[in-house]
Amino acid sequence: MPRRGSDLACAVWFALMVIASRAAAQQAALPPEHATHLSQQLENRVGDLISIPFQFNFNSGGAFGAQTVFELRVQPLIPIHLTPHWNLLSRTIVPFLSIPTVDGGHSSGLDDIEEELFISPAKHRGFVWGVGPRVRFPTATIAGIATGSWAAGPVGVASWVGGSWVVGALVNVDYTFAHSGDQASFGILRVQPFINYNLGRGWSLLTTPMIASRWSGDDDARWNVPVGGGIAWTTKIEAQPISLSVQYYYNVVHPDASTSNLLRFVVVFLFPR
Repeated sequence: MPRRGSDLACAVWFALMVIASRAAAQQAALPPEHATHLSQQLENRVGDLISIPFQFNFNSGGAFGAQTVFELRVQPLIPIHLTPHWNLLSRTIVPFLSIPTVDGGHSSGLDDIEEELFISPAKHRGFVWGVGPRVRFPTATIAGIATGSWAAGPVGVASWVGGSWVVGALVNVDYTFAHSGDQASFGILRVQPFINYNLGRGWSLLTTPMIASRWSGDDDARWNVPVGGGIAWTTKIEAQPISLSVQYYYNVVHPDASTSNLLRFVVVFLFPR
């Protein structure tokens, strides 16, 4: 990473350590079984739990070499009780990017905002699912990555919770439309398997790689396939439950113009019902 990326990663790491040390001093405030339950609700993606994740992504390697592409994704998930039998879950994804430029600087701004809606059974045992639509809005402000196109498609998630395990997958497909300028149509498929193994007392091992494929017209699909994982801790500071995690992924397949390494720090504020 260049100095700017390294300094930012160190600052995020230091902030997480401060939060973790404060949480450790109050660990007794959150019973171990409650911490495990919150961790499982968070990982199954359609649990009855309001959460606000702040995901700090540091992408490097590949075409960017030692330079770092930084992305902050704010992803509030809000479940709404429609009826005694059905829930509606809203997940809004707001991404902020900082991309290296040829002159050694960085270009920063907002990327396209995404909205996902899931209809899911309110009552479930072990297996849970959710399906619905998603829309991507042309809100990007950085020249060179702004497509100026709307996109929409289906999204679905399914997960199984059993013992210490949470296993599932999130799948979505985007198709662009209402282009501005000469932007060509394209589609994106994303498949995010997730596996979480709870170690107890709020600690868990996890892997959540985002496998993606983009295609346009007669061009061959461009794939991005990461492999890796990390560790998470669900705890409490004062009266606020939170989850902290660190993860690393290596893209064994990626487009020539993309990155090969991803270091991720995540802070999630949890609001149980």
